[in-house]
Amino acid sequence: MANAACRVPKSFDGLAQAARLGGGRDLGQYLVCLHPRARREVRTQMGRNLHGRLVCAGKKRGPDVGKTKRGKGTKLMVLASQEGLPVGVTVHSASPHESTLAQESFEHSLAPSYKIERLIADKAYDSDALRRYFDLRGIELVCPHRSNRKRQKIQDGRSLRRYKKRWKVERIFSWLQEYRRCLVRWEWYPHLYRAFVVIAFIMMLVKRF
Repeated sequence: MANAACRVPKSFDGLAQAARLGGGRDLGQYLVCLHPRARREVRTQMGRNLHGRLVCAGKKRGPDVGKTKRGKGTKLMVLASQEGLPVGVTVHSASPHESTLAQESFEHSLAPSYKIERLIADKAYDSDALRRYFDLRGIELVCPHRSNRKRQKIQDGRSLRRYKKRWKVERIFSWLQEYRRCLVRWEWYPHLYRAFVVIAFIMMLVKRF
């Protein structure tokens, strides 16, 4: 590379203030003509990453992370008592349907000595196989039928009057949103995320008693 002639302005002072240096007319030309070793070549390009910084948030990864219509996420299966207090929770991937996770969450959430007579759920749990599963255990599943159900309806309309109390379990999720650590899953391992949710449930119980 050929050396270019460089003319240093007479008014240049290495210890001058920034405002004074900026006012020099020939300062720009002088900076362009610096020695090649003193200059650093920087490539300008469009991308997601900057030096030491991440512009776009990383995608969710780890066990029990599944795809949904709005991205990836984790599903919480929560059991509530008739008073509207949490008694059990399990963590699952967001991809499987609720009806396929009800049996596993029911068996792992409640203690063997905990006896229940009926279980209230929304339309997503409308499954004949799930109803038979709870019938064999002496539990009545109060769940309205889906509008697109093709089989014969078997849910008694008189039992659906208890369905009005299902808002109590939805209130638990509203309380859970007050805890930022549980609102978004930050942990890689699902058991750590479940631990924070259990701690939030304990704090809910302490406030109510």
